[in-house]
This record gives sequence, C-alpha cells and structure tokens, in this order.
Amino acid sequence: MKRIHFIVRILFVLIFTAFTAPFAATAQEQGTIEGSVIDRQTKQEIIGAKIQVITGRGDTALSQGALSDAQGNFRIENVPVGTHRLKITATDYKLFIKTDVAVSSAQSTKLSLELKSDIATASEVVVTADYLFAKSEDAKVSSNMLSREEIRRAPGSVEDVSRMVQSLPGVAVASDARNDLIVRGGAPSENFTMIDGIEIPNINHFGSQGAGGGPIGMINSDFIEDVTFSAGGFGARYGDRLSGVMDIRYREGDRNRIAGKFDLGLAGAGFVIEGPVQQGKSSFIVSARKSYLDLIVGATGLTAVPNYSNFNVKATYEISPEHRLSFIGLGGVDDIFIKGDQAEDETSNDRIRNNGWQGIAGLSHKWLAGKQTYIQTSLSGDVYRYFTDVNNAGVQTYINSSYEGEAVMRSDFSHRLSPSDELQGGVNARYIRNSNDVYIKSDTNEYGKTFGDINYSATAATYKLGGYVQYSKQFFGNRLGVTGGARVDYFEFLNNSTAVSPRLSASYALQSNLKVNAAWGLYHQAPPMVWLMADSRNRDLKYAETQHLVGGIEYYPFEDVKVTLEVFSKDTRDYAASLRDSSVSYANVGADFGASGLEHLTSGSTGYARGVEFFVQKKFTTRFYGQVNYSYSQIRFAGLDGVLRAGSYDYQNIFTVIAGYKITDAIEVSGKWRFVGGRPYTPYDVALSGAAGQGILDLSQVNGARFSDYHRLDVRADFRFNFAGLAVVSYIDLQNTYNRQNIERLSWNEKTNRPQELYQWSFLPAGGVKVEF
Repeated sequence: MKRIHFIVRILFVLIFTAFTAPFAATAQEQGTIEGSVIDRQTKQEIIGAKIQVITGRGDTALSQGALSDAQGNFRIENVPVGTHRLKITATDYKLFIKTDVAVSSAQSTKLSLELKSDIATASEVVVTADYLFAKSEDAKVSSNMLSREEIRRAPGSVEDVSRMVQSLPGVAVASDARNDLIVRGGAPSENFTMIDGIEIPNINHFGSQGAGGGPIGMINSDFIEDVTFSAGGFGARYGDRLSGVMDIRYREGDRNRIAGKFDLGLAGAGFVIEGPVQQGKSSFIVSARKSYLDLIVGATGLTAVPNYSNFNVKATYEISPEHRLSFIGLGGVDDIFIKGDQAEDETSNDRIRNNGWQGIAGLSHKWLAGKQTYIQTSLSGDVYRYFTDVNNAGVQTYINSSYEGEAVMRSDFSHRLSPSDELQGGVNARYIRNSNDVYIKSDTNEYGKTFGDINYSATAATYKLGGYVQYSKQFFGNRLGVTGGARVDYFEFLNNSTAVSPRLSASYALQSNLKVNAAWGLYHQAPPMVWLMADSRNRDLKYAETQHLVGGIEYYPFEDVKVTLEVFSKDTRDYAASLRDSSVSYANVGADFGASGLEHLTSGSTGYARGVEFFVQKKFTTRFYGQVNYSYSQIRFAGLDGVLRAGSYDYQNIFTVIAGYKITDAIEVSGKWRFVGGRPYTPYDVALSGAAGQGILDLSQVNGARFSDYHRLDVRADFRFNFAGLAVVSYIDLQNTYNRQNIERLSWNEKTNRPQELYQWSFLPAGGVKVEF
C-alpha cells in the first residue's frame, strides 16, 4: 500500500507542477536546432543549403539561420523556445518547409532533412505546391508522412505510432484494446514495417502469432524522425505483404553532449539517454520503459492488467565520410494473468496465463559509393517467444509454447542515372527457424464441428529470398513522374515457392497545385509459419495475391493544406481457407489474441475491396492544425463454399476529425472524433447453443448481422514550460469522453447460457509527464 501511495503522490506532484509552471515562467528561454541536409535519393550531403527559422503567421523568418557545411551539417543557436518551421533552399533542389519543429531549452532539436532534386529548366519550370508534404518518388498514391511531433500530440493515441496511423485514410480499427492496422479491408498480418531499412515483424507487446498488431506499442516516440505510411500502390522495394507499409526513420542522438529525459504516466515510467560516440560525428540514444499497473491493481479494481517492459536503442559510428554504421535494437517482455471468475457477468471460468518476449537487433552499413550512388546493407535478427496456457475448472484446455526466429540480410541501392532518371534495386535473404508445441483439448467449435485432441510438436528451418528492381523517370520538368518495377519472392517451405509482382505508378501535375495520380500492381504474401507447421499438407498453400488499382487527385488550395480524393480496388485470390468450415476465409482473422490457422487449409478463398477516400490535412503553420478523413468501402470474401459475404472488417463508413489549437507556446488543446459503421458479425443459433451449453453460430447468417455504429470523442491538453537547462512536457488525454458504450464482440456466457455483448473501452483518462535535461 505504501508503494501505491508513493506512486500516486509523485504522479500528482509532477502533473500539477507541469500544469501550473507555464503560468509561472517569465523568462524567454532559447534553444538550438541542429542536424543535416541530404539528398533524398542518393543520401549525399548537400553543401550550402540555406536553413531559415520561420515563426508566427505567413513567411516571416527570424534572424536565426544557417548554411549547411561541407558535411551537410548545420546548427542554429539562440532560437526562441516554441514550435517553428524551417525553410530549406538549395541550388538544384526543390523548396522544402519542415513544420512542427519543437524547440526546448533543455535539449537541442535534432533533424535529418531530405531534399528532392529539381530537374526543371528555366523554360519548363513547374513549381509544385507540395513542399510541406514530403513523400518518396515511388509513393505516388495513398501515402502520408507523419512527424515526431504529430505522433506525440495526437489525441487518443498515447504516443503510439500505430494508433496515430489508424487515423489516416484507408485504415480502420478492429478494437480499442488493440492497435492493429486494418488497411482497406486487409488483415493485420498484411502490413510491412521497417525501421531505418531493417524489417521488423511486429512492433507491439502481446502480439498475435502469425499476425502484426497488439495492444501496446514498443517504439518510443522520442526516437522517431518521421513515419511514412502507404495504404496501397507502393513500390517494389516492399515485398511479401498485401496491404500497407509503415516505413519509420529513427533520429540520431545528441552528437555533442549527454542529454536525457524521464517520463512518468498512468501506465508506466521510463527514461531516454543520448550522447556522442564520436564528438560531433556520431551518437547513441537508448530508452527503457516499465509498466507498474500491477503495483496498483488493487486500487484500480481490475482483476488482470498487462505487465510489460521494453527497450529501444540506436547507435551510429562514422568510419569515414563515405561509410557509416548504425545499430538498431528493440525488445520487450510481456506477462498477463487472467483469473477465472464465478461472477455471472464473466463469460467463462477460464484462467489464462499469457507471457512472452521478443527482441530485434540489426546492424546497417550505409555507403556513399559515388556522387550519384547510395548502398545500404543490413544484417538483423529477431526472436519471438509465445506462451499461452488456458485452464478451465482445473482442466487444461489449451497450451501454446512457440518460438520464432529469423536472420535477415537486406541490401538496397539507389543510383541517379541523370537528373531525371533514378534506378533502384535490392536483394534480401531470410533464414527462418520455428518451434511450436501446441495442445488443444477435444471440443466442439463455434461452427458446430467436433474435433479430437490436437497435440503436436514441430520444428522447422527454412529460408526466403527476394529481389527487386524499379526505375523512376521525370518528364516535362517536374510535371510527369513515372515509376515502374517488379520483384520476385521465393519461399523454400512452400511447394508453390515463387511469386512475381510487377508494379507501375504515375503522377501528372495539371497545375502547380493539382496532380492526378494512379498506381497498379500485383502483391503477394506467403502464409505464416504457424499455419504451415500446423498441418504438413498446408505446404501446398499458395502465395495470397492481391491486385491493387488506385487513382485519384491531389490538390493544394493553400500552402499548408492538402486535399486528396482516391478510389481503390483490391482483388484477392488464393487466400487460405478452412477445409473444416467452408464459410471461413482466413482473410478475416488476425485482429485477436492467440494463434490461428491450426488446421488443414487450402488456397481457396477469394474476395475484393472497393472504396473511395476523401482526406483533408492542415499542417501546423499558425496556431491551428487538423485533418478530416472520410471513406466508404465494401469488403467481400468467400470461403470454400464460394459465397461472397461481408468481410469481418467491412465497416463501410469511416469518418475521423482531428483538430488542435495552440493557445500559447505553453498550452495546446486537441480532440479527435471518430465514427465507424457497424462491424459485421455472425449471430448465435440460440436454440442449438442452449442445448449444447456453448455458443454455436448460425451458419445461415455468416457475417449477416451488424453491431451498432461505433463513435467516440478523445480530448487532449498539452502543457510545456522551459527553464534554463530544463523542459517539462505534460498531457492529459481523456479517451471516450462521453462514455459511449461501443460493442466489441458477442460472446456466449457459459454461466447464464445466453449470448452477451462485450464492450470496448469506457471513459478512460490517461496522462503523463516528461522531464528533459
């Protein structure tokens, strides 16, 4: 009890201090902005780039500014604390304005600024108005970039990058309790994640085996430089995924001095330490975080809470101006115990122990092989340990003890053939070793099918190979851009081992502020190892294949406002389907806990997704920022029975509004309102279920019913103040402010022998304090 009182007192004092300090601070503190300016394609340093600090309304530049030196580095001192913009100009490069540059008095603000080459001649100049909205050349459609500050302050996201991405066009939410990314109807396992060129299978605690999401993110938002998310039509660099790509860039640590940060929130505490490895050249940054809800579980009234810890690390070392090494590390430990309860409102007596750990480490070599050539080669390894034990009234009903490990080599190159031509290519190799020990007690499933005990132990070792090439060409100055490419993937463990994926995209500027964009491509994804090892016959599965077709317009009515309208079509074939239950398509699984696919499967599922998306984003240039996102879609999938039904993620209507206002440099308020159409579900056959004493689905209505519409309001307030050598940022995030009862799923209550609705999060206050030094 003393520990509880101690933690509560500390949290109260820190939050109270952070809320009141802005009104007490009187001195105008100053800070520093430093970083580098490089070519986006070749990663070469840009010498003589002009960096200006812009503040307030319009294009008013402060006296502070700098030119990048011979290594492309810059440093701007005596910048007033607050949130500013940077205007970056350089000969032969397009204008770029970096928004949301938060300056504090405690630590320097560190940035890596990437500029796009400008190939236009004086006679054919087409100055496009997208200089506040950066994206790569091969991301011509369905792509958005988020800065570290946009992720940090997002209402309802508690600084989880995945939860912020859920607010972008084309992305739906499966449950408040998880941060899975449902991209244009695709399952969570269909998304690709990369950090600084290193592939990451899952960035979340309590991840589902064979899927890609979880309830709690492991990435510390203080590490993030920016995040680019693509919801479709992405280039050939990314393989073995069907739906989306999240490409994360980590920032570097402080190259000149030791700096740190301590944070305390309602769910956990952590720290960040950074400093130089080579003075002025390279650096490290490391963080660790530990939850402490288990210490105050009695005070919360909860019967089960997640207990977790994680670490993040990045270190760089400059061998020479042309060669640099960087190390990335990410890991976490998870544990939760759910007690069986005799209360009538509890659906079962199951006692569940779920724990595990994961670790990812990678070493990357960046080589500036010539003035126009860049090569990055990485070696990485990842390990995931899953353990779940379910016990009902003293009888063990389920146990899964699994290990998944990979060793990965990836090499990518980029070569600028001319100012208007770029050639990219790469190869990757992956060694996989898995071990699964699974026991499932004989039972009757929700489809009314009885099966005997499943008890198997299997170990497998295999490998994957992949390669790609793509070519980008600019025509008519900056007016027309085309990217074409293809990739080949090989998976030794599959009998149908090879997949070829051609892709093509184009963008045409009708006016300086209006573009027409389009993309087409084939995308393939191999089944996860947990499916393939569950039954030896599953090695006959094929790569699931999806054809993307995306078209739309991109309009900039003002310099800080982007408007996009896109239509998309995704046609899927050869997805895994259940042989035991003919209506089941595995395109509908993965947004839940535990493993799936532990049965004989076949590549017999087909489906499609069609939709339209409207998106408006207002960047932070004055005091107001926000975004509006509306999408309408139809998602259909069929199992082996060939009947196209609403997919499990067929929400139809999704509407999200985010708005924020910076009252002063010290106080900021924001809110998010989200509306989602009712999720499809299969109702129970009450008569059969009552007779069986367990839930049996009505197979005449597979996904034929819908829950009521989902909506909720999240409200957030941020407070920050600066003293000499010290900065504090605190926030309060009120989630589901008006306490909407949104249904998550339907369950059969074995105690009352009737169906029961289970609800998503009710009103949930969250908050925290960060102290920089």
